[in-house]
Amino acid sequence: MAPKWAAAPPALGEDPETECLDFRAPLDDAWYAVRLRVEQGALRVMYCNFSDDYDELYRADGFRTAEELEEFRGRFRPTTIQLQDDECRKVIEGMEVCASYAFGDNDIRFYDAVIDAEIRIPDSSNVLEQTSRGKSCIKSNSKLDEDLSQINIFHEESYHLFHIENLDKDLSSVTIMDFIHEQTSIYCQAAVFPCYWSTSYHTGTIFVKSKEHADKLLKFLCDPSHIIVSSSGRPWVTSEKWCGVNKGVMPKFEGQLKLKEKQSRELKLVHRRTKEYDKAKKLQSLHLDFHDHVQNLHRRLTWEERKIMMHGDCK
Repeated sequence: MAPKWAAAPPALGEDPETECLDFRAPLDDAWYAVRLRVEQGALRVMYCNFSDDYDELYRADGFRTAEELEEFRGRFRPTTIQLQDDECRKVIEGMEVCASYAFGDNDIRFYDAVIDAEIRIPDSSNVLEQTSRGKSCIKSNSKLDEDLSQINIFHEESYHLFHIENLDKDLSSVTIMDFIHEQTSIYCQAAVFPCYWSTSYHTGTIFVKSKEHADKLLKFLCDPSHIIVSSSGRPWVTSEKWCGVNKGVMPKFEGQLKLKEKQSRELKLVHRRTKEYDKAKKLQSLHLDFHDHVQNLHRRLTWEERKIMMHGDCK
């Protein structure tokens, strides 16, 4: 991105727009005046006095960790207020300020700076600050949270997940995501994992961001009028009980998205009153019985362990 002409902070007494903030751009770490807009779960950062070509779009699912989200949040602050002549005496050595620096006639940017020394001009009561970056602005003391209270991207993050069993071992996460989007128009994330108690199939998890998409996906996955199967006839097995909500930033499995393996087996829907559906239904029931049996074994194991731990009776 080409260097931007930094928008100068408004003069004291002006009434800046309520949505205006300062933003420290990732490209050059300079401060720019920006406006924000939420668009379908994404945050658009619009640089004041620049064309739309310079807008930046940040999606909630683009933040892998809470630390990344907090670092992004720290790039915003209330608009700085320009220092006026009658306020120059407030400037003291060591004060942190926002100062302009000219890289050229048409390239002025604003950076944080610290006052190195004070210079008193003869025949004037003004005190001019001497810094390595020129003209200074005193930072506003207002709270950023008040300005961002309506920006949904900064609210506590959460996402919805759906556990799927009985997946073909060569099924890729990309195939799952493509299939879900084709059938429901929902963009999602997916991951496929080996099943630790079976070598015949894998398990998987599907992640979506909004409750609206979660409700729509749950209805699709648990619709009794159809069953999702692979071309080999292996049916997906899931349940409403295997769905939930997690706090935090939704995972993004970039590594799996970049895999270029052989073509995975296709997925399809088989519908009620067909032989394929009847066969898939029997296989689903068989798998659910097996799943319940494993869960009962786990509960028994937990109970037996507790008895030994509490009583120490190893006879």
